[in-house]
Amino acid sequence: MDISQRKEQFQVGYIRALASCAGLVSGDWSVDNDCIDITLKGTGYSRPCIRNPCIDIQLKATETLKQSGDNFAYEINIRTYDHLRDENVSFPQYLMVLHLPKNLSEWIDHNGEGITLKNKCYWVSLRGLAATKNKTSITIIIPKNQVVTVDVLRDFMDQASMMRLSA
Repeated sequence: MDISQRKEQFQVGYIRALASCAGLVSGDWSVDNDCIDITLKGTGYSRPCIRNPCIDIQLKATETLKQSGDNFAYEINIRTYDHLRDENVSFPQYLMVLHLPKNLSEWIDHNGEGITLKNKCYWVSLRGLAATKNKTSITIIIPKNQVVTVDVLRDFMDQASMMRLSA
């Protein structure tokens, strides 16, 4: 398996591990037409909330996140940007970027009590951002404090459960 396929598999596993600890169900798509890699679904919500809220996630993995003060800069293609900034979607959408160590052998640390994932994943919502005149890519700013955690995923699902349905 080449390195890009390894990153792809690792990032999905990373989010699924967090989602399972948050009590969320994960599903993926065999065809990625809408720039969504994985959907998380919550269960057990009751009225006045949406019963089975969902969030959609576009995953990226990189060894190089450019730091700029309290933010990271990450370049994505325009097609992905346009999909994720759209406000006319069924579920909230997030871009999540997994920052991996440069050396593959450092992605996981095997220790006496288990394994440690040696990386962090950051999130950003592009919803409602302006269109760009760029033709191929755009640099996205991701605050360093927007780390994907079990609690963050739960918060996203709570927010999605409170979205109003229009008739």
